[in-house]
Amino acid sequence: MKKGKIVISDLTDRIVLHRVVGTPFNEGNIACIAMNDGLVFIDSGRKESLATEFRNRMETRFNLPSKLLILTHTHYDHIFGMEAFKDIPVIMAEEGKKAFTEMHQDGLDTAEGRRKCWDEISKAIINQRGSLTEEWVNDYVPNQIQSNWFDPQILVRNKMSIWDGEHELEFVVCGGHSPCSAFLYDKTSKILFTGDNLNSEHSDSGPCMLYRAYLGIELMQKWLEMDVSQFAPGHGGVVDKEYLKISLDYFIELKKSLKKLKLDSIPEDEIYSHPDLPPFFEETVPEFMNKVLSRWFHEISV
Repeated sequence: MKKGKIVISDLTDRIVLHRVVGTPFNEGNIACIAMNDGLVFIDSGRKESLATEFRNRMETRFNLPSKLLILTHTHYDHIFGMEAFKDIPVIMAEEGKKAFTEMHQDGLDTAEGRRKCWDEISKAIINQRGSLTEEWVNDYVPNQIQSNWFDPQILVRNKMSIWDGEHELEFVVCGGHSPCSAFLYDKTSKILFTGDNLNSEHSDSGPCMLYRAYLGIELMQKWLEMDVSQFAPGHGGVVDKEYLKISLDYFIELKKSLKKLKLDSIPEDEIYSHPDLPPFFEETVPEFMNKVLSRWFHEISV
């Protein structure tokens, strides 16, 4: 396993994307939007140290204070860096309150509880892969144990607008990838921040997004009809409508093909290389693809 490298790219003169690439640690993207009266951040990634460094860099660059943190959903790789924003309001879908309540109940609001959680995750990985690497033991797990997340203060049931007199952001609760998933649309740049309802470069991240992709098919169809120039996904680089259409067509065809195989009583161990399955839509097929196919095969009803 590798720690990966940081890639920070300008999407416009006021929007910046922070990514961790080249690692299987499943790091979520962080974005910054410069409004006239302050900075709006989208998600916090998994590591507080990276989120703090990115925040400081953006405040220096734009000479603006941080104003808001917006969470697209409550999965660990998007919220465990949120201590970097503990002094500003945090916005999320109201449905996400359930996830935070469960984390409290599971003791994940204490270092001891988080240590127990990641010990169990590490054991599961050992069972699957046979061993853990030095990076996982010495860097990744300690960062998760030290992640002091907190409950967001602003809960949104349906949608919320953020306006600075010139630029408008629209936060929309949409479900799909998770019940609390939401997206953020910058109406000035026409860039839509998708959370994990859309991702790119799947071979560089974990299987979670592909596992849940069929849940967001209807949402992706709606996005195609919107006036959007670019999509900034929860993982991977920025993509356009052509990419969205290609990935959407793949998911629709995959769902249809797996449903037919299930109706035809094809054994699960024969689906992975079945000729009726559509070819994966990216150049590199993720190494975990068989696990994703198995998950879809079980989830799809006939």
